[in-house]
Amino acid sequence: MRKRCLIWILCLLLCLTGCSGRQQQPETQTAVHQYRIGFTPGSMGNPYTQEFYACMQERCAALDVELTCFDADNDVAKQLRVIQSWIADGYDAVICSPIEPTTLQPVIDQCMDSGIPFLNVDSECQRKTVFIGVNQYEYGYTAGKLAADWLNTNCSASQTVACALFSLWRSLTVQTASLRACGKTVHLRRS
Repeated sequence: MRKRCLIWILCLLLCLTGCSGRQQQPETQTAVHQYRIGFTPGSMGNPYTQEFYACMQERCAALDVELTCFDADNDVAKQLRVIQSWIADGYDAVICSPIEPTTLQPVIDQCMDSGIPFLNVDSECQRKTVFIGVNQYEYGYTAGKLAADWLNTNCSASQTVACALFSLWRSLTVQTASLRACGKTVHLRRS
């Protein structure tokens, strides 16, 4: 129980603390770490994910925690396999931004049934230890409201405005992008 509590505290510290100023750390690290955490984003091509990972690296180095990052490169099969390998290797926690939450749910269940906390980032899964993210529909709806308010203020009623909704598909999951776009569309149509 004490170990599980320490892992929770460690994971929350990693996810919720900000980064201090970046300082060059020596390359030497101890060979044995008290805890091992796996992090698998959908893609490391997203600047937010890169900064999130840099912050985790900094905190893990300060706490002498081994952090393993696996860039799934938008391939759900790769993400599934790496989580399975971390379960088999007895990792202490998994932090994941799932590419396809529904497809990954069986391995997430396996992770949690093995006693390994699953920290779900961005695209929410049905079962997880904790979710860190936003309601994607509300996020999109708010963006749509801001766009509609701007258009209503800056364009005359007689003007025709084309609206293209798009997402950077390599940095958002299909589910996340769809919910955001749906929220934007609903608000823009109402305005």
